[in-house]
Amino acid sequence: MANSILNSHAIQNKWLLAILVCFALVAGCSEKQNAEVAQTIPKPNQSKPAKTTINLDELRPWETPVRFAGFVSQQIHDAGSRALALTEIALAQQAAGDNEQAVTTLAWAAEANQEVKHAFHRDPQLVEIASATASGGEVNQSLKIADTIEGELFKSAALTRIAAIQVKQGENAAALPILIQAVKLAQMVKEEYYQEFYVWDTAATLLQAGGRDQALAILKQEWQLALKIKDKDLRFSSLRNVASGLSTIGAIGEAVKVSQEIESPWYRSCALRNIASVSAQEGQIDSALKFAHEIENADYRASAFINIASVLLENGDKEQSRKVLGLAFDAAKQSDNAFLQHFRLTENAVAFVESGDIEKAIEVVSLSSALSATTLASAVAKSGNYEAADEVAIHIQDAYGKATARKQILLAQAAGHDEELALSALKELIEIDAKIWKVGTRPPSKLWDMAFLLATKPMQDERNGFPKRKMKETFSQVEKALSEKLVKLGNYKSP
Repeated sequence: MANSILNSHAIQNKWLLAILVCFALVAGCSEKQNAEVAQTIPKPNQSKPAKTTINLDELRPWETPVRFAGFVSQQIHDAGSRALALTEIALAQQAAGDNEQAVTTLAWAAEANQEVKHAFHRDPQLVEIASATASGGEVNQSLKIADTIEGELFKSAALTRIAAIQVKQGENAAALPILIQAVKLAQMVKEEYYQEFYVWDTAATLLQAGGRDQALAILKQEWQLALKIKDKDLRFSSLRNVASGLSTIGAIGEAVKVSQEIESPWYRSCALRNIASVSAQEGQIDSALKFAHEIENADYRASAFINIASVLLENGDKEQSRKVLGLAFDAAKQSDNAFLQHFRLTENAVAFVESGDIEKAIEVVSLSSALSATTLASAVAKSGNYEAADEVAIHIQDAYGKATARKQILLAQAAGHDEELALSALKELIEIDAKIWKVGTRPPSKLWDMAFLLATKPMQDERNGFPKRKMKETFSQVEKALSEKLVKLGNYKSP
């Protein structure tokens, strides 16, 4: 993200009018207040524009949660990141029951996204905007947005997301034709990785929509097509995806048959990892362990055992979970890929923490110089186990590493479901930032995560890949003071 926020006085006028008039209207400001706000906006200079600092004390964007979030999001220079921030605001508005304003915010997100030059970067955000629009009940509008997506790959992904939302709302009959269209679009894409986008997600969504027969038929069709691919790497990759898709819809027997046709140990191992994981989720632990032991690649074998251990832990079987984690640990040590070994060992260490075995987690950490207790503390905090994260952080000797871990733990706490703990964590985070950054120097893009957490309150589930959060109606005096402090850390100047 770039640090500058405005290209000219004219653009500054446009965004500030949008922020401080439109968001102020949402917050319930009177016409008189709106006029006062408008008077604070600098007039455009027809000559060469001078560098201007926004007068924050006059604009006071910290007065209400929605105004505060809108202000910070609109200052983000990178158009794609700004669109993402606005989409997050819209989802929070929907959660607060304000669908009408959410639609407007999503329109601003779509407008920001139009500034992104390349379709490959523009299309993924349109997927999020279309999905968020569907979440607000505007399915027809979401389909129109999906239709503006240039690439078949991302258009297929958008349609699958829209259909998944309809399935959750019980609209299975309406979802099925959209899913079929998503499959047809995905099949038009030549690149082999397109299957990653639809074979799993679309098959699973079709199953949820009551279309298991359709999902099975599509996957069997892909099976036959994959066998005809001349390029070996592409053929093995496609078969791997088909096997994974079949396991996703519960067709384990067919998935195993497909995996047996994969000559590459690497791709076959990946397929078996997914088959083992699904088997475990279905309660077939013995079968899952059998599949896991058959995996040739050490990295995927470790991953499979970790997934199985997680299922056992969820079912309350800590003793068996730790035994399986031991198998994962042994497999991860055998990996010949340094990056993947680091990744699996991190997963393994987190799993040991979750099972209550801190000592074993620290032992895992000590195996790799690339794997630090700081990484582990951060990962454990994100899982919601803050006490265990603090206990891991105690073992960090390096002062910078300990401070970094503390910030990551606080950020995870601020995003959690305990409002009192979240506010306390945010207060400490902002105080830390205030010591590091001089007033008026930090890029607004770097403030967004904390700003969004401060403007919203947590809810208990997730939607569209975002933590589901509800826009606060008002700020308490403490929250308002924190918002003002956070805003004033930002660098809000026209170039």
